[in-house]
Amino acid sequence: MYRSLVESSDSTISLIDADGRYLYLNTIAAMPFGGDPDALVGKSVYDLFPAQEADDVLADVQWVIQSEKGMVLEPQVTIGDRTCWFRTSIQPVRDSDGVPYAALLHASDITERKLVEQEIHRQNAILQQSHDLIALSDLDGVITYINQGGADMAEVGDPQLILGRKLTDFHPPEDARRIMEVHPRSH
Repeated sequence: MYRSLVESSDSTISLIDADGRYLYLNTIAAMPFGGDPDALVGKSVYDLFPAQEADDVLADVQWVIQSEKGMVLEPQVTIGDRTCWFRTSIQPVRDSDGVPYAALLHASDITERKLVEQEIHRQNAILQQSHDLIALSDLDGVITYINQGGADMAEVGDPQLILGRKLTDFHPPEDARRIMEVHPRSH
């Protein structure tokens, strides 16, 4: 039953000992390396990852085993020619006497999320560098975003001092209404 649960997971699940050797991998964990979990059991993290990434994995596994505490990370890893990120929970696994002997790694691919975060960060940096006023408000006229150029124009310096304020704090009510008008797009 446990094997069936682990195999039906959409996350990678593996068991690694203190020497960095794989004791178990589910099918999804083996897919980037040829897809046969049995062929990977006994291999080292150094057989599957570049040296620096393997060093990091081994250090994390050893820390979890020695400290008897788990950790959660979001490492960037290289698999073949692909760079990806995983949200990885590493937890100690104990023998029948309660002594940790390995670490269970449960990882979910968060590459898409990380790429979106990078793009948002890149676009935000572009908006922040603009000397033009760039601002967003909700339908009630409450300012939810303003760049540094806008804060400079408002002569407040720090954009955070504007967030949450209303457009009417900066414009007469009739101008604020005109700014907030939504014009339907013509197709």
